[in-house]
Amino acid sequence: MFCKLVIKVYFFIIFIDVFFNKFHMAFKTYNNRLAILIFVVTLFVGIHCSAQLQNNHIDSIILAIQKEPSDSDKISKLVNYSKSLKCVDSTYKIQIGRLALELANKIGWKKGVVISSFDIANCYADCMHRPEANKYFQLGIDAARDSRDTPAIALGLVLMAQAYGELNLFAKKIDCYQEVLSLKTPPQRKTGVYSNMGSAYANIGDYSIAMTCYDSALHILDEFIKSEKKPTSLDTQSKAVLRLAIGDIYLTIRDFEKALRNYQNALLLFELTKKNEARVNVLTSIGKTYQAMGSYDLGISNFKKALEICKLEEKESNFDIKKQIIFDQLGRYFFDRGHTDSAFFYANSSLLLIERNPESSELPVTYTLLGELYAKTGKFDKAIHFLNGAIAFCKKSGALEIEKDALFALSNLYGQMNQPAKALDVYKNYIAVRDSVFSLDKAKEITRHDMNAAFEEKQAAQKAEQEKENAIQKTVMELTLKRQHFAYLVFTVIIILLVIVGILFYTRSKLREKLEMQMAITSERTRISSEMHDDMGSELSKISLLSEIVKQNVKEQNSESHLINISRSSKELLDRLGEIVWSLNDKYDKLDNLIIYIRRFAMEFFNSTDIDCKVITPEHVPDLPIDGEMRRSVFLLVKEALHNALKHSKADLVTVTITIIDQYINIVVADNGIGIDEHALSEFGNGLDNMKKRVADLKGSIDFATTNGVTITFKFPLPVTGTTHKWL
Repeated sequence: MFCKLVIKVYFFIIFIDVFFNKFHMAFKTYNNRLAILIFVVTLFVGIHCSAQLQNNHIDSIILAIQKEPSDSDKISKLVNYSKSLKCVDSTYKIQIGRLALELANKIGWKKGVVISSFDIANCYADCMHRPEANKYFQLGIDAARDSRDTPAIALGLVLMAQAYGELNLFAKKIDCYQEVLSLKTPPQRKTGVYSNMGSAYANIGDYSIAMTCYDSALHILDEFIKSEKKPTSLDTQSKAVLRLAIGDIYLTIRDFEKALRNYQNALLLFELTKKNEARVNVLTSIGKTYQAMGSYDLGISNFKKALEICKLEEKESNFDIKKQIIFDQLGRYFFDRGHTDSAFFYANSSLLLIERNPESSELPVTYTLLGELYAKTGKFDKAIHFLNGAIAFCKKSGALEIEKDALFALSNLYGQMNQPAKALDVYKNYIAVRDSVFSLDKAKEITRHDMNAAFEEKQAAQKAEQEKENAIQKTVMELTLKRQHFAYLVFTVIIILLVIVGILFYTRSKLREKLEMQMAITSERTRISSEMHDDMGSELSKISLLSEIVKQNVKEQNSESHLINISRSSKELLDRLGEIVWSLNDKYDKLDNLIIYIRRFAMEFFNSTDIDCKVITPEHVPDLPIDGEMRRSVFLLVKEALHNALKHSKADLVTVTITIIDQYINIVVADNGIGIDEHALSEFGNGLDNMKKRVADLKGSIDFATTNGVTITFKFPLPVTGTTHKWL
């Protein structure tokens, strides 16, 4: 072993010597070369010895676990020892994990295979070896499937999906999450799965499905919060993150109003959790949205609010990148509007932060902005320096969009410097990068279509599986129905008995209604016969008496006056008979028919007198029902008022005004006669008492006024309630 070490050192010294000979200008003296050579040799020997010590350490670990009584205890000790190694070479941890995996496979312990496989996969993931990580994740998932360990399957799929996301393999990432959803997953994990699926769909540009995933996550989270009754800080933060992601999608598709609404909701939720870093992200997104809408003042206001929060966290290095984003946004805003000094201020502020973190992802954005600013101010050397720096960083990081902008700016700069050859070369590179961006977009489009097709195929398979399950359930249901035949028979008998009892009750209620109707008809007949006996009987008796008088005095000269009285009595009898018929006919059971009848009667009543009659009715009458009894009572009240005006007022004008206000009909009968003393109202006797009784039966009111004649105001509630209106 010692000979091998000597040979390795010898060849390494030869390599270093050749290297120094090739670049001898960098090393002026032999002493410098000798000192560096000694340092490198020492470093090489140290590394080799360290590896040898690790191998010896592993050997000692193997000897230690051999003392454990069972194989499962040996595996557990290996895994726990691997997890306890922090800040240690990952290769060392992987070797321990492989020992545990080998031992677990040897004894056929599936849980040990799962644990050790996931441990190795996490080590590879930490080393950014994503393919190797996925290989061991898959190994652990297969072992978990064999042992039907659902939580382990779900955990492995989630970890593997994250690794696929790092590799930009979004289709495979979505497949992993869909398989997680097919398992019996708790609500909190489902929320995270739907959220990550939404992010994957958004990355490939399928925003509609992404939105569906985010909405599903929100719905599950809301249901979970309702069941818990008191949301935790983590629940509130998860809801805010979902709102922020939905806002980002709406911003991408340029639906700014919905984007702002979701950002504002996210900001309120983050303020409840006091997450300053998240608040900065939301305020920055709001600022970008306002700028995209053209509301630049509001955009700057939100950027400055975000900067104020960043100032509170000066010691936190993770706020540097957020400040760089804001500085670049503000610098770009002022540059586009020709405010060069302000643009330089914010660009240089971002540059100072980049000097603290040279690997910042915002470096090409800042460099591109500074390049354009220096080009605008005529400092071409600095402009070229920054634009080339941005392009170099983009080539290393794969930021094609920013590289495209930087190349375009550099091409314009060379054109401005009258260097057409360089401008053309840079422009060709710009075209190549632009085509790459276009190809990438097309690839995303193809991927989205493929994923949609796969999604539909999977839905069809799920539908077929559901139909199969439904068929099984149907068979089980049929068997259950046969077993429960007796119970259903008893239930049917009970239902039949209940129906018979119901029919009896229904028949009895119908008989009761029929009896009540017959009683009502009998009562109405009694009322009609009474009225006909009182009204028409007296008039017919009067006509008979007058006829006898005329017969006996036919030769006398005053026979003509008796004939006139007979004619008047006959006409009054016909009018009363018409009133009775009108009140009984249900086709007139409308409010407008009542008003028309009152108007016609009033005009005809004063037709052969010295009194003028004026009737004012509404222009628009609502289509409201009103029964015959109410029509008759209202009409008789108006008739009595008109009769009193004719008999006692000595007026030359009677006005009838009908208005409908809210749910009441108001009828005002006014004359311009001699009026009447309020103390003399009692002289009217039964007439006024009958009027008041009729008004009370209709739940209305009557009011007398004796100023400038007599004014009688009736107010009756309408039978149908509705929206308040006023018809004039």
